[in-house]
Amino acid sequence: MSFRSTGSPKTDRAANLKAQVRKNLGLKIFSLVLGTVIFLAVQNEQEATTTVAVRLVVHEPEDLVNTVSLPEEVRVRVGGTAGRLRTLDSAHIGPVDIDLTGLGSGESSLRIREEQLGLPPDVKVLAISPSVISLKLEPRAR
Repeated sequence: MSFRSTGSPKTDRAANLKAQVRKNLGLKIFSLVLGTVIFLAVQNEQEATTTVAVRLVVHEPEDLVNTVSLPEEVRVRVGGTAGRLRTLDSAHIGPVDIDLTGLGSGESSLRIREEQLGLPPDVKVLAISPSVISLKLEPRAR
């Protein structure tokens, strides 16, 4: 049995490598695409956290005025899948309505609850800051 080479060993190796790359090329491309899709799906499903600012809107009684400075917004730390949090737009959250019309004059503290934030159900509230606002209502000067 005799072995005949048609070219140099370097040329034979290059031709062999090209043949190996072209063999099952469709399957190789499909595997690469499938691996990329799985990677991206897993990345979107990983748990993540972020902080969003939610505006406060205070409704005072007609005969009383709040004399304590209130924050304009609360910072809310939320958790959920990375894909969901990327699409979370703070413009579509809140505002938190604080209704003071049922309160009388004097000092009061109000807790901001998760239900007031208007977050989608697949987003979890981890922290609200400040979670309690203090105020002091006094008779309005006439």
